[in-house]
Amino acid sequence: MVSSSTRLIDFHSHYCDPAWYASPPTQLPAALARTWPLLTDIEAQLAALDTAGIETKVLSAPASMLATPG
Repeated sequence: MVSSSTRLIDFHSHYCDPAWYASPPTQLPAALARTWPLLTDIEAQLAALDTAGIETKVLSAPASMLATPG
């Protein structure tokens, strides 16, 4: 049981803004295809945090997933 003074922090969390991609990935491995909708929807991620009772989220965006400007 979590006490009322305990703060829950999601310290390993990814977000991939769809605007970072020149074109959205179309061929995703099955595991990534299942998680892609949540990875690209910050509002859905925040709602999931609320549901889980997580107070803080540390986001990371792997450099390998970022698009470079054309």
